[in-house]
Amino acid sequence: MIVVVIALAVLGLFVVLDSEGFPDLGQDTEAERMVFVSESFGQIGSTGTDFRTLDLGGFSVGEGRGDVTAFEREEPVSVSQGILSENELVFNYNATQPRDGAVTFEVLGRKGGGELYVDVNGQRVFERDLVSEGTPEITVPQQRLNPGTNVFVVGTTRGSLLGSSEYRLEEVRGTVNDRRFSDVEKSFTLYGYELRDFQDADLSFEVARSERGAPLQISVNDNQVYSKRQLAVPQETVNLTPVNADLVPGANTIRFDTRRPSVYTLRDAEITLRYLGNVEQGSARTQFGLAPSETDYANREDTAETISFDYQNLLPSPTPVTVELNNYTTSLTPENGRNTVEIPEGEIKEENTLEFRSRGTFQLQAVDMESVKEDG
Repeated sequence: MIVVVIALAVLGLFVVLDSEGFPDLGQDTEAERMVFVSESFGQIGSTGTDFRTLDLGGFSVGEGRGDVTAFEREEPVSVSQGILSENELVFNYNATQPRDGAVTFEVLGRKGGGELYVDVNGQRVFERDLVSEGTPEITVPQQRLNPGTNVFVVGTTRGSLLGSSEYRLEEVRGTVNDRRFSDVEKSFTLYGYELRDFQDADLSFEVARSERGAPLQISVNDNQVYSKRQLAVPQETVNLTPVNADLVPGANTIRFDTRRPSVYTLRDAEITLRYLGNVEQGSARTQFGLAPSETDYANREDTAETISFDYQNLLPSPTPVTVELNNYTTSLTPENGRNTVEIPEGEIKEENTLEFRSRGTFQLQAVDMESVKEDG
């Protein structure tokens, strides 16, 4: 009897102690954080030298006969004609002793059934139905050109009585073979990424004819980059940089000139621009599954889900990165170091695909996708 009473007393003591706050050793502690992905991908994309060639054509500089640029426009331009409206491209050239001429352009696109025409001094020298990507070379005969002012008109017919037509053109150029003293100025366009990732640029040309009374001079954006009494040579090369030529994004000008009585005939003039570029677009992709308990945790209202990663750009200029998780897509321009993307509620599933895409080249390390319980 005494033994039973003691045993009951001890049992009662344990019950009382437990009710007063001793922990239940079998009770689970709720997780404050769950990590669903932890992976490193290394280098994404590949880097190499890219280039673009800008064609300046052939021309004569100085006193003498040669093909003189009467008009030049690289940017797109539209010519059109409707019932109540007409839009033509008109340019003038003041000739000394003209022989023949030429008009060239590229057709970017067209609407309607009209034909594109070229008039010179009120006389039609060309009229034809042209297709996209067409590059006609239209000859202007000598009998259509006069000493003094010559008026060139590029336009389109309507195609039908009640119709309308439009042609979109680019790289429109008009030249006249003439005798005169000519300095030649041309324009070329550079893009921002080409200068941000600039490596080098060369102007090259053939000197087909040289009468060397004075030097041939070349200036880019009013900065002289070349001055030489040059013999006829198959190729001459001039290095251009953002410093010596003051190259800028957008429009740049290059000028070729000399003094009487010198004449230089140049052929195949072109600028080759080289810049560091992404050679191959890269991506990093991983697929992963989650248990129902993990998706339930991630989709709770008191948890926040993020994708964080270490990023190191391998190109001189920043490049946007697209992050895609299942049906959710976002883009950002990461900073070198740690970056974080917030995931909207409900985007994490039991079966998931996470992908990074970019036209850049970069290191992608320590990619973590996690869900963290928020305070409060």
